[in-house]
Amino acid sequence: MNAKCLASAATIFGAGLLTGWLVIPQPAPKAAGHDRKIPELVAKERAAEKEPPAPSLGMKNPADLARALSNPVSSHRRAALYRTLSELTPDNWQPLYDAFMERRKQGRHDQGDWELFLNALGAVDGQRAMTRLVRDMGNLKTSPPPDFHYILRTWVPANQEEALAWHESLPKGPFRDGLWSGYLGGLAEVDLDAAIKGVEAVDAQYRGYFLFDLAPRVFQNGGLAAGNAWLQTVIQTNENGTPEAQQHVRQVFREVSSRVIAANEAAGQPLESVKWMESHAEKPWFNQSTWNSAVASAVKTDPSAALAHISTLNSQLQSSALNSAITTWAGDDLPATEKWLAARQDTPFYDSAATGLINHLIKSDPPAAVRWIDSLSDPAARESMRRRVP
Repeated sequence: MNAKCLASAATIFGAGLLTGWLVIPQPAPKAAGHDRKIPELVAKERAAEKEPPAPSLGMKNPADLARALSNPVSSHRRAALYRTLSELTPDNWQPLYDAFMERRKQGRHDQGDWELFLNALGAVDGQRAMTRLVRDMGNLKTSPPPDFHYILRTWVPANQEEALAWHESLPKGPFRDGLWSGYLGGLAEVDLDAAIKGVEAVDAQYRGYFLFDLAPRVFQNGGLAAGNAWLQTVIQTNENGTPEAQQHVRQVFREVSSRVIAANEAAGQPLESVKWMESHAEKPWFNQSTWNSAVASAVKTDPSAALAHISTLNSQLQSSALNSAITTWAGDDLPATEKWLAARQDTPFYDSAATGLINHLIKSDPPAAVRWIDSLSDPAARESMRRRVP
């Protein structure tokens, strides 16, 4: 993205978003027609399977296209649609658009087909497509429906400056503001750094709305390294800022840490997530919920290694980690958990670890929970835990 375009985006981000409400796009509605009787659907499916799929829908008149789009065999219909979309040009898309709109009016369109079409259309003729969609479905006084974002996410990579100029030409208000999420999603596909900088140019109170589009693309495009770089950029920009800016750091940390946990779990090294989160333990953006998730993930994979590492942590971090770890392990292997804990009654972390086991037993075996409560060294903790036993 060139400097001029990025500067324009940052300026508009910073000023335009203050004029209306931002709304994260909601999931697209389910296609209509699901209330038809199952026998009727089965009969149509079997009848249609006897007919070979058309190689292409072709750019015919809307009525013919509407009939082609109604093929009840989704694999045949979708194959024909893919072929048609590969032939889409600025000169031939409108009949197919008209066919989709007619089926939408009848409540008979397939939402997945419609989204595929809009994505293809954004890359082929984004400006005219958006102008037409605004005419047919837009209300400049309200936030836009998700349909507009499907076009933006392919139009922006195809022609960033044209998409930005069109957006800038819209009157200020909730419709224009609501399109920034889709614009940002498209920008992240081709220039992730510019998208991140664009978000940081927005007033801090609005930045959280863009995580919906930005976070998945950061990790899809650059993996854990990109996620860490993004987090560091956010921290450096906002760490000493307003309360809203600091809240933005907490939001991004929660998002990044969740994805770090998932990535390390998939790689078979969940203990790395625990170590990664330790480096943020003393920071105001540290998130207890994702810390517990990281610990639980490590314990499920290798309890001995996880607990050996947790035993080396400072007392405050160790206490919460042991509680989460033992509760998780007890749910998976109660005898092994009890054996491990019984051998550590003289350790300084015993009460914290035993509390995790008691939390598990209170729900599954109250008499056993009472026996472990009696082993706690802290009288106040014993009394508090006894009150929780049913």
